[in-house]
Amino acid sequence: MTLWPVAVVGVAVVASCAHLTHAFLGIPSFLEFGNCAKVDLKENFDPVKYTGLWFDIETVPNEYQHTKKCVTQNYTWTGERMDVATRGLSVEDKKVRQTAFMLRDKNIPNPASMLVNAEGVPEAPYQVVATDYRTFSCVYSCLDGYAGFMAEFMWVFSRTPTLPAEKVKYCYDIFDTMGVDPEKMMPVVQGQPCPYFEKLDQMLAESEQHMLKVGSAEPSVPKPVPAPTQPPTAPPTQPPTTAPTTPPLPRTRENDVQDPRNVVKKDKELLKSPRHEVKESEKRIDPPPASKTVVVPSRGSSVRRAGAGGVGSSATTVLTTPLLLFTLLLWLGQNQKRNF
Repeated sequence: MTLWPVAVVGVAVVASCAHLTHAFLGIPSFLEFGNCAKVDLKENFDPVKYTGLWFDIETVPNEYQHTKKCVTQNYTWTGERMDVATRGLSVEDKKVRQTAFMLRDKNIPNPASMLVNAEGVPEAPYQVVATDYRTFSCVYSCLDGYAGFMAEFMWVFSRTPTLPAEKVKYCYDIFDTMGVDPEKMMPVVQGQPCPYFEKLDQMLAESEQHMLKVGSAEPSVPKPVPAPTQPPTAPPTQPPTTAPTTPPLPRTRENDVQDPRNVVKKDKELLKSPRHEVKESEKRIDPPPASKTVVVPSRGSSVRRAGAGGVGSSATTVLTTPLLLFTLLLWLGQNQKRNF
C-alpha cells in the first residue's frame, strides 16, 4: 500500500519527462506511453465495397502528414492490394497529392486489417473497426514497442464532406469501448473553402455511380404505389318500388278558397232547385182534361180526343174550346127548327 503513492509520482515524472522530450528533442506529439488497444475488426469486410471516395471528417493530428485540410482518400482495389490516392491542402493552403498502397496483414486473417506502405514512412497498420460502406467508416492505427511508447491514430471518414453527428458519435463510442480516447481527434476542414467545392456535385455523382457499381449502395428504387383497393361489390339489389306519384294539385289563390259552409249551403240549394222547378212547371201547365169523345155532325167531321195534345197542347185547347161550344149551339139550333 505504501508503494502506491510512489508509483503515482513515478508516472507523473515519466509523463513530464515525455513532454520535455517532445519539446526539446522534437519527438512527435502523437507518441505516448502505453500499448496499442485490442481491436475488434469489421466482420466480413469487403474491400471492393470499401473502394471509392472518402472525406476525412476527424483525425489525430500528425506532424508528418502533409495534408491538413480538405483531405480526401480515393481507394482502388486491384484484387491483391488497395491503392490509395490522397489529396488536400497543406498548412500554407498548397495543394498536396500523395500515393500509397495497402496490403493485407498476413498475421491477421480478416481483410479489414491492412498495412500501409508509403514513401518515406514506416509501414503502419490500417484497421477498419466499423463501416456501412455507404456513409461512414471508423479506422484505427497504432504502433508500439518503442521503449514503452506508442503512436496511436484514429480516423472518421465519410462519403460526403459532412457526416451526421450520430454517425460521428457511433465511432466515438466504438473507440471508447476499445479503451481508446477519441478526444484526441480534431475536425478536418471540408466543404466550401476547399478546391473541390466547385465540382463537388460531379464528384458525389461519380462516387454514387461507383458505389452502385461495386454494391456499396443499393439503387434508390421508388416505392411502388399500392393499387387502390376496390371495396367489395355487394350483390345487385332491386330498386325499391315507389308508388306512382300523383301530379300536384294546382295552386289556388287565397280568394279562390271558399268557405266550406258556403259550399254546403249552395249544394243544398242546388239539391232543392229541381223540386222547385218541377212545382213551378206544375203550376204553369194545366192538368190534362179527362178523355172524352165529342160527336161531330155527320157532315164528315171527324171525332177528336180532347186530350190528344198532351201536356204541350194546353194553349191550343184553351183557344178551340169557344169554337166548339159555338158549333154545338149552332147545331142544336138547327135541329130545333127542323122539329118545328
